[in-house]
Amino acid sequence: MTTAKCVVKAGDTDEVAALTARAVFYARCGALEDLAYAVETGLEAYLTKTLAALPWLYPAR
Repeated sequence: MTTAKCVVKAGDTDEVAALTARAVFYARCGALEDLAYAVETGLEAYLTKTLAALPWLYPAR
């Protein structure tokens, strides 16, 4: 069983919130790395994928 499933099964809402925050942080970091890679290499696929993900990863408040 994964850590996430154990946390959810245990019902520890503080741990679920912390796990979710970490997952969002790493997803945002990954998207920024992909954006940098797209700029450095000129690979359109990375740019397209990253630009599509940015509104979801960085929603307007």
